[in-house]
Amino acid sequence: MTFCQRRLQILLIEDQQCQVELLKILLESQSFFGVQIQVARTLAQGINRLQSGIFDTVLLDLFLPDGQGIPALTTIQKFAPHIPIIVLTTATDLNMGLAALQKGAEDYLVKEYLRESQIAKAIVYGLERKKTKRQLQTQIERERLMGRILEEIRQSLDLSVILQTTVDEVRKFLQADQVVIYRCYSPTASRILVAAPSSSLLTSGDRRHSPQWEPDSNGEPTEPIPCRAIDPLRQPPIGQVSLAPRAKDGALIVPIWQKKPHQEDRIWGQLVVRVGVQHRPWLPWEIEFLRHLSSQVAIAIQQSALFARCITWLTWMG
Repeated sequence: MTFCQRRLQILLIEDQQCQVELLKILLESQSFFGVQIQVARTLAQGINRLQSGIFDTVLLDLFLPDGQGIPALTTIQKFAPHIPIIVLTTATDLNMGLAALQKGAEDYLVKEYLRESQIAKAIVYGLERKKTKRQLQTQIERERLMGRILEEIRQSLDLSVILQTTVDEVRKFLQADQVVIYRCYSPTASRILVAAPSSSLLTSGDRRHSPQWEPDSNGEPTEPIPCRAIDPLRQPPIGQVSLAPRAKDGALIVPIWQKKPHQEDRIWGQLVVRVGVQHRPWLPWEIEFLRHLSSQVAIAIQQSALFARCITWLTWMG
């Protein structure tokens, strides 16, 4: 039974030839996964390999000609922050191995007692632990981003500020090429309200969206752009808009719904996230994150509209 279908790319940083040969034999003999091994004899060579290649795991000897102990580990970590690092130590340096774990190594192996199953287990567990750490870190970052946006919603009633903050933060967090919020005025007309980067506000014919539009009482532009001019993200008829986010042409399109008491929900607009790779798979957490975010944007829109009506009423009364 194999751990994965592809060969794992292993970087072995070890200066002793006998240890290199032993580790190669152990890695190639185990049956959990296939391997492709690259060897670096010094810390500097290891850094060069990391900068020019893609690896799944690093096996790092803590006693190299140009780097020893924990400083060697922290140096490699700077160039491989998302790669599990398993350190190699000797039976007389167990404290060094424990110190390496405290500094972020996924595991340590004692050279004198290496076995096929032991090294395979360390790599498999290291990959899984690193994956779990990344997932946890991503979840924390999502929650922080959502918290920042919600704080912006609570502190500001300026819809343009809220929407721009939303697209800026989403683009940075998802590392997207472009994030856009459209306003749908009718089944056949919509307009870009905000985008990140702002230089991406383009329509057909390379005509730039002018920032000098006259806003209405909600801070929205009053001049709609026909949706056919926004390619490839053409606004479908309202009756065809799904409640669920959908992927199209490398973009994830999330509807923003407007809720009113005693009325059916209607489409207000769309949050669109574009990436360069057309067939990029969207992860479930990304879809759920943007779905939840769109609901918060809808609340902000309602709050801004209510505030605008109150200001209008107070102005009229005064």
